[in-house]
Amino acid sequence: MHRRCAGFTLVEAMVALLILSVGLLALGRLQGTVTQSSAQAKARTEALRLAEGKIETLRGFNSMATLSGYANGSDTVTGTNALFTRSWNWTTTAIPATRSVNLTVTWSDRSGNQTVGLNALLGVVEPAEAGGLLYMLAHP
Repeated sequence: MHRRCAGFTLVEAMVALLILSVGLLALGRLQGTVTQSSAQAKARTEALRLAEGKIETLRGFNSMATLSGYANGSDTVTGTNALFTRSWNWTTTAIPATRSVNLTVTWSDRSGNQTVGLNALLGVVEPAEAGGLLYMLAHP
């Protein structure tokens, strides 16, 4: 009579170890992908913040002459994880008393060159006269 042995055989233990190893390798790869995606999202958010900040600076004109004097340009800003280049181009529009600005922020990361773009339409109203326009709208 043969007696049955209780427990695992060496083959079963090796199969279990193989399955555990594959699972741990997949988990490690997932962690790397999540970390890279997080870094890309952080850089994209920072680029968008820099673009919005520049557009707000360009909106801060104090006279028509200042706004008319704005020219196309670019600058470089050092971020927390990348070097960002902002470039802006002015265009005239078919809408009276407006100018359009197209702002692009570029940077490089592990995936290559990345770009974020914003467009803004700026109303060309003399700041000193803006209060009078509001008064006229409120009291027709």
